[in-house]
Amino acid sequence: LLESSPINVGRGRFIPTRSWDSLCNGVSNWFGITEDEDLDYILPNRGNHGCRLFTDEDLYQGRNRTQAGCVGGTIDFKQTIGISERRFLSGEEQKLFCKQVTGIAANATEGNKALCVILDQEIIENPITGGFSITVKFEISSSQPKFAENVTETVNHVLPELEETVKN
Repeated sequence: LLESSPINVGRGRFIPTRSWDSLCNGVSNWFGITEDEDLDYILPNRGNHGCRLFTDEDLYQGRNRTQAGCVGGTIDFKQTIGISERRFLSGEEQKLFCKQVTGIAANATEGNKALCVILDQEIIENPITGGFSITVKFEISSSQPKFAENVTETVNHVLPELEETVKN
């Protein structure tokens, strides 16, 4: 929390780096709510945060719950998607995108749980065609130890198909 920190906007104000869902996930674990189905019920946006959720282990001493799908590794990807108008992916489009990516990752890792989170979106205008594209930066995490090696090739192979799904 230094004055030079990029999250410090001055006068005692800081830009949060985690959502309230992240904190509530850890507190819920501490209260004994540990099943994914129960956590998803009380925190409906929990699935939008990938491995960026706190667990009781992160918040309290003597606890040891880890987030399922988050102990094997994390990979960042970028995907460019052509669109007809200047806009970002909606929340529903982001969920669809991540659902497909995690399905692909799970297949590449023999059914191990994978999680996805959209990190950033950048709109790019093509001055020649007048069209637009979005570059989506996303993160995939898994519980498999050699996750990066198994998933990178598979995901890179199917990313063009994901573009078509989001466009339609």
